[in-house]
Amino acid sequence: KRALDMYVKTQWLGRQQPGRSHVFASGTPVTNTMGELYTLMRFYADDELHRAGMATFDSWARAFGEVVPALEANAAGRYEVVERFAKFDNVPELMSRVRMFMDVLTSEHLGALVKRPDIEGGKPDLITVDASAALKSYMKTELLPRLERSRKWKPSKDEPFNPDPVIAITSDGRFAALDPRFFGGELDDGETTKLNRMADEIAAEYKASAGNTYVDKEAGKPMPTKGGTQVVFYNLGFGAQSQKNRGFSARNALTTRLTAAGVKREHIAWFDDADTDAKKESVFKAMRQGQVRILI
Repeated sequence: KRALDMYVKTQWLGRQQPGRSHVFASGTPVTNTMGELYTLMRFYADDELHRAGMATFDSWARAFGEVVPALEANAAGRYEVVERFAKFDNVPELMSRVRMFMDVLTSEHLGALVKRPDIEGGKPDLITVDASAALKSYMKTELLPRLERSRKWKPSKDEPFNPDPVIAITSDGRFAALDPRFFGGELDDGETTKLNRMADEIAAEYKASAGNTYVDKEAGKPMPTKGGTQVVFYNLGFGAQSQKNRGFSARNALTTRLTAAGVKREHIAWFDDADTDAKKESVFKAMRQGQVRILI
């Protein structure tokens, strides 16, 4: 509904000021698939799509993409055939159309403005964690039956909307993969979770960099506080809403495991707590001075 609402409004604005009615600003115009360029073209080059006979997504996809079936794992860990764009054709033609309304700054452009360090080893170091027995059981006995029921569901007058859509099942699977405590599960001896492995990696780096000395650029002298700092990013599971909905605080669990491994509590800061600009700047200052060594 939100997407349709915005589309209708931009169409109305476009009739008032043809060609100069609205601006989108995003660091990630394409997040999952190049097919999202079709949506952008609907907002900015709808007339062009109609003139070229590509007003529908299927016609656009035939002109620029090749769809092939491939095996993918679903939320229950089973493999199923899913159709995806395998490759894109006529890319120069596609980009010439997109560049009619889009200004693009690439990673190389931004690199000229900000000096970025090279990645250690030249590429990201991916750490995988084996699925626990509790997770395997949850996927087989809970997620798989839900997936099967969800896909068999058909809309009716009494039930127009799927009561358990696939996206909800997938979300539960993502939480479960982080830690079985999100669904009330427990670990067997010798098993670990993504959450625990993350804590162990952070603590190891904390200890390894404890003796690091840094120079105050303004004073030109070594800073009195030693120790390297880490910025840890998460995209799921640590928010207040996740704890409220699922009855498990990943934040408390991570903090507890870090402190048990020897990390001082005062060296840990959660950026969610900095809910004002002043508090944010205070956290950044503490990081620069080494008073906070782990910012999550």
